[in-house]
Parts: sequence; structure tokens; C-alpha cells
Amino acid sequence: MLWLPIAFFLWIIGGLAALIMVTTLIGSACRYAPLQDTQRAQQNGSENHASAAQKNQYSASGSKQPANDFFFPLDLKRAAEKEADSKERQSQWQQESWWGKFWCEVKASDAAVAFFTYTLFIAGWFAIRNAARLARELERAYVSGGGPWVELGPLFPGIRGFQMTADNYGKSPATVIGYALEVCERNALPRKPNYRRIPLRNTIKPQEKGLIITTRLFGTPFQNPVAYGRIWYRDVWRKKHYFSFILTIDSTDHSSVSNVHRAYTDWT
Repeated sequence: MLWLPIAFFLWIIGGLAALIMVTTLIGSACRYAPLQDTQRAQQNGSENHASAAQKNQYSASGSKQPANDFFFPLDLKRAAEKEADSKERQSQWQQESWWGKFWCEVKASDAAVAFFTYTLFIAGWFAIRNAARLARELERAYVSGGGPWVELGPLFPGIRGFQMTADNYGKSPATVIGYALEVCERNALPRKPNYRRIPLRNTIKPQEKGLIITTRLFGTPFQNPVAYGRIWYRDVWRKKHYFSFILTIDSTDHSSVSNVHRAYTDWT
């Protein structure tokens, strides 16, 4: 089926796009946190340098430092507090946001391994689905339809009816849930069939042939009759299917109906 490889490649492309987006966002977050710590350290260094220059200015001029101004002890205390605050914030980033620390330490090779593992998982999942689908196709019921023309003997010459039968060539039973049968002259055959579905419930066993669905009799015999119909059925997995057929009076020659619309012979 065509949709399986398309869906597979869509999943792979979607996973690659998600990986690129996540790594880009995490990379931005990892660059932002150290940048904040660097800016705080530069600000603390500038303030400490200004305090030291002001203290040296008092020493060079020989003037005494005002009694109510304690530059040196306050500068040291303020620098120590800011340094402790910076370490506390960095420690908080590493401890509380362990997931962020984990992602910040991820390398390109780790991302490649993660994407490869994701690809293997998707490929395995699609392989399992495809294997299950193929197993069902092999084990399901395959019902076909057709039947013989009915002659009523010398008292009623000519073809007087058609008996619709069903065969099951599959490995599991099927439930016939409906049928349609029409008989007409070959020159009156419509371009596309107009099936009038009749409900039915009957079970056909595996390899069973000749299950009678219905018998259609008509009073006036046809000159060149054509019978066409469709059988609707359901397999053991409750999936619905149908089989269409068209038959002429000569079962060995189908040339007269070889160019009909595909709906006459369509099946699922």
C-alpha cells in the first residue's frame, strides 16, 4: 500500500524536525544561564575596583576616612554576599534543574544516537503493522460469485433463470451480509451497474463451493442474456469486502463483456 512508506517518511521527518527544535531551544537555555553568572561576576569586579580606588584616594591625600563611612569592610562584605549569591544561583541551576544540566551536557553524537534509536523504533513499528496486515491478507476469506443458468426442461424451452452461488477460496470463514443480482439482454446492459442490495446473513466455510445465494426465474426467455451481481461479505476480523461478477450465456466466451465498466468486475 502506498500510504505506508509515505507515513514512514513523514514520521522520520517529523522526528528530525522535533530533534532540531528541542536542541536549539535547550542550547539557548544553556548559553543563557552561564551568561547571567558572567555578567554578575563582571559587575561585582567593577564595584570592588571602584571601592579600592576610593580607599587608595584617601590614603594618598592623607585625609582620614569619615567615621560614619566604612568603605573597606562594607566593600568586602558586599562582594562576599554577591559572590555567595552567584554561587547559590549556579548551584540552584545545577541542583533544581538537573534535567537542564543533563541536556546541557548532551553532545552531537548523543543526539545522533537518539535519532537513530527513534528511527529504529518507527521502522520496527511499521514492520510489525505491515506483517500483521500481510498475515490477515493471507488468512482472510476470499469469496467469489457466479452461478449456472437455469433451464426448466422441454415444456419451458430456453433459459428461464439464473442461480447465484458463492465460493470461498480463503483460509477462514466469511459471513455473507448482502447480495445483488440483475439479468438483462446484452444490448440493454447499462454502462455502469446499478446494484440493488438485498440483505442476507449466511456463513460460508473455508474452501466451500457452490453455496446457493438466490435463484432468479423469469417468464420470458432472453435471446442473449447477461447476469451481473455483487456479493458483500465480512471476514473474521469484521472487515467488509465485496465481489462483483458478470456472466454471459456462453461460459467459455467472455469477449462480449470484456470492455464493460470496471465496476462489473471490481472486488476487495
